[in-house]
Amino acid sequence: MKLTNLMQKALPACLILAVVFSALTAYPSEARALSSWWGGSSWWDWSDFRGSAAYRISLPSISGTFEVSGETDDFSKFGFGDDPDLFNSVNLEFYIDRLGFRVEVEEDHRFTGRLESLAGESRISELDLRGIRLGLDLDVIRTPFARAGIDFTGYLHEIKFTDRRGESSAWTWTHYSGKEPLQLGVHARIFPGRIRDVPITIQGRFRFPVPFLDRPTEAKITDWEISAGLRPAIWETSLLGHSTFSFGIEGGYRMSYLMFSSTPLPIHADEGQQPNIDGAEANVTARWGGAFIQAVVSY
Repeated sequence: MKLTNLMQKALPACLILAVVFSALTAYPSEARALSSWWGGSSWWDWSDFRGSAAYRISLPSISGTFEVSGETDDFSKFGFGDDPDLFNSVNLEFYIDRLGFRVEVEEDHRFTGRLESLAGESRISELDLRGIRLGLDLDVIRTPFARAGIDFTGYLHEIKFTDRRGESSAWTWTHYSGKEPLQLGVHARIFPGRIRDVPITIQGRFRFPVPFLDRPTEAKITDWEISAGLRPAIWETSLLGHSTFSFGIEGGYRMSYLMFSSTPLPIHADEGQQPNIDGAEANVTARWGGAFIQAVVSY
């Protein structure tokens, strides 16, 4: 099982390396000098800036386990199904030469499980991933048709798992929370060719928890994605010379892995709702992923 998980997480890194290698070997031999694939002899140019805005629709499905006091329950026992959820997100990027600033808004990313019993009791569970992520990207390799580099991502929100049982008039709540994840990663994007003068774009991203950083109750997330699409130019701006606005459509696949440990935490309880803050430490693991499509406007 551990070997299978390792292969699943290593696959995207191999794909990203393949994307970078394809970009570097696509140039004529005279363009393969070190200065060419670094991006030229001038390593930094403050006058070079660009940005993009993307709206993404994804269809992830989730599976996972919940372990407490030596007993492990599959997510299906909490009512989580195999049917994919519909998520929306907005991704904003702004680059100054090689340095990129990234904002990812995922305000509806929440999986909900529901179970009904013959005794009239219900169970509603929730894995809450909603919030905002901030990131920094540094392109180590940059050419007109390829870029690749390293990145850092920090979540501005905790990862929450809530389980409530009972009747609607008297719920018993149990709440667990993992601290805001921090990630390092690599990214790559290439434009390998054209279809009727419309550029083809392929991109990949792989992120993993910061090594040697062991914060208590920290949620650790590993995720990867790969996508491809078309990015035709909309118009060339006369005031900005060679600069071009473009509109792209991309489709791809994203997979995420989560793990955190937490003791039950106190939560706000309305009338008729009983918070349960006593209990042993629980281990929450989850895996979710699915296809996505996104529209991108870039400059």
